[in-house]
Amino acid sequence: MTDFAQMHIFFLVTTVTVAILGLLLAFIFFRIYQILTEVEHISHEFSEESKLMREDIADLRKNVREKGLKFKNLFDLYSLTLGRFTRKKHRKGTRIF
Repeated sequence: MTDFAQMHIFFLVTTVTVAILGLLLAFIFFRIYQILTEVEHISHEFSEESKLMREDIADLRKNVREKGLKFKNLFDLYSLTLGRFTRKKHRKGTRIF
């Protein structure tokens, strides 16, 4: 085989390899971006829920100061807090069934 043919084969193989690695690297960066976006979304939801939980606890403290400690106050806090976590939220495009 001539040196010229070997050089062309080498550059062809190198070009295909670099193209495949570039596509693979682009896919990896895309997936990392998707994961980080989802983490940001979860963090935002967690922040909102913790804010609501602080408000619920503040309401409970206010009720305890005004009316004294009653079982109903604790039950209301329990039902508000757990009710928020047990409700099923279906976002568009994320339904399993």
